[in-house]
Amino acid sequence: MAKSWAEVKALLDDSSVPPDKKAELLGSWMRENPPPPPFLKDQEPEDLVEERNDADRYAKAYPPNPFVANKSTDDTYAEVKKAGDQAGYNEDQEAKAVGDGKTQLDGLNPPASGGGTKTSDELFDAAEPALKLFQTFGSLLAKIPDDCRGNTRALDFDKDIKKPYDEQRGISFQNFLDDAGHFTTGADSVGQTIQNTGSTLSSLFQSWSGAGADAAWDNYNDQVLPKATNPG
Repeated sequence: MAKSWAEVKALLDDSSVPPDKKAELLGSWMRENPPPPPFLKDQEPEDLVEERNDADRYAKAYPPNPFVANKSTDDTYAEVKKAGDQAGYNEDQEAKAVGDGKTQLDGLNPPASGGGTKTSDELFDAAEPALKLFQTFGSLLAKIPDDCRGNTRALDFDKDIKKPYDEQRGISFQNFLDDAGHFTTGADSVGQTIQNTGSTLSSLFQSWSGAGADAAWDNYNDQVLPKATNPG
């Protein structure tokens, strides 16, 4: 039994079905349901007239290819449904991969002893499935006519997206923490040195007085201490 217009329309409305497959299915249905001769036009059932008018509207979005092999609607429907099911499965798997990556990102923690996120690779590995968006829609730019593209050029996924993305790999977050720890240790050491120097000089100037002592004290307070406490 030939597929009804309602069944055909359901596939035409399915976002998982590739546009070229929709055009094939629409073409098959329209070939099997051609307009009647003019002298029988008034005798055509109203529901079929509405279906054909509906098909004409879809044909504006998915123009049937007249050179496609003349296959029956049933055969074409089976092929198109299979293609849609496969595309839908692929989309589900891609969405799952993106969702799993987001879950991984949400669960990452700063580097710590025995665990945590050590390098940027862990972030970019988890987020990489989302790059599929650029592969899917970026390739469409190449199909835009030159006179409609303006300053926009076709997107080279490997060069424009993947390469800059991968350049951010290999960053060690642990090294950042280690460097911060070294700066903290250094700052603590400088602070302790300033404190010790101040105590030593206070003891010295208790027994040393005169012009030389005053000059030394002024030089320390004006030149040495400000640079040690505020090197910027």
